[in-house]
Amino acid sequence: MDEGKKSNILPIILIVLLVGGMGVGGYYLGRYLDLEEAKKNSQNQSVATTKKYSNSTFKIKFDYPSDWTLTEANETDAEEVKSARSVTVKSSSGSEFIYYHAVLDTPIETDTACDEDDPNGDEDGNFPCQFITGIAKFARYENFDDSDLDLTIWHIAEVQDPSTPKVYTFDPNDYFAYRVRNNSDLLDLDKIMKSVERGE
Repeated sequence: MDEGKKSNILPIILIVLLVGGMGVGGYYLGRYLDLEEAKKNSQNQSVATTKKYSNSTFKIKFDYPSDWTLTEANETDAEEVKSARSVTVKSSSGSEFIYYHAVLDTPIETDTACDEDDPNGDEDGNFPCQFITGIAKFARYENFDDSDLDLTIWHIAEVQDPSTPKVYTFDPNDYFAYRVRNNSDLLDLDKIMKSVERGE
């Protein structure tokens, strides 16, 4: 092949390589931008689908699904109750996340409900428990199950004494509970409880 033909082919080869490189680079750039956009949309959706509840009097806050309904109510009908307040977050299927706080004439002591060393509830006074950790570390135990009502109640036990981190107690004056109408809501109920923050 003479020098003239070589000089004519070389630019063509360079153009082909350049166009091919741009095509491959454009493909991967497009993939990267698509992934970044999907990530951003996912983050925005996550923010948009949760709300935050905060109560400075009870010193609690938690996140809950934005399509669930939150209500607060005074609960003063029971005897020996000076004042009581409940916060309920309810799903469209009727499942409820409940926080209850009461001031009694004579406070009731907390009861040991769960022990990490006895998860099956074999010892006296312990319930079979599922131990879960989020921002809040808690155990939930089935307190009531009625298939006729299609309702399961789970009580939440929390670590009250840091010196006994494996012992979870249920405080009848200040507690969380679930009323589960649809088992598919249990994951969301746990997410709400995991997000609970106590304190200032």
